[in-house]
Amino acid sequence: MCTQVGALLLDFGKYQEAEEILSEGHRLGEEAQAMDEICGAELLSHVGELYSKLDCKEQALETYHKARAVYECHGALRTLAGAELLRQNGLTEKRLKNYNKALQLYEEALQILRDIKAVNEVEGADLLRNMGALYCDMGDYELALQTFRDAEKILHNKGAFETSSGAQITTNIGWIHHRLGYLDVALCAS
Repeated sequence: MCTQVGALLLDFGKYQEAEEILSEGHRLGEEAQAMDEICGAELLSHVGELYSKLDCKEQALETYHKARAVYECHGALRTLAGAELLRQNGLTEKRLKNYNKALQLYEEALQILRDIKAVNEVEGADLLRNMGALYCDMGDYELALQTFRDAEKILHNKGAFETSSGAQITTNIGWIHHRLGYLDVALCAS
């Protein structure tokens, strides 16, 4: 229960409240000796996300590594939750400008989504949006543009384009067109 409530609080930007709930969940997990179970990995994944959002990136990476080890121990890394862990880990590596490591994590997450037939779901679009942003940071605007277009198509197909993810994708596509000198196209995209 603490994991789900903590995740919701993170989504709403209520970091202090999320920290309190996730800390309580961690304490209870330790008492129940459940931190080495999949539920413990899920909790650790959200704690890592919290650390990343609080700009405690090294702590985030350490926590993501712990969560990954638990998922791997149970053969559960190749799940939607495992792919999300890798995506979040990749975001943190990107923020640290460890672009090759971020790309490696994103590609691993993408392969998991392909394997479990979830790449054309909203989670796949979110991952592709993150990959597109990484390609921009790496200076590969053509690949970024194609990746954003792939994410855009998924969101349209799922009826989920009218979200913050859809807005970010549209903005990024417009920015890339502007960056590449296609000003007329950039204005149409935004």
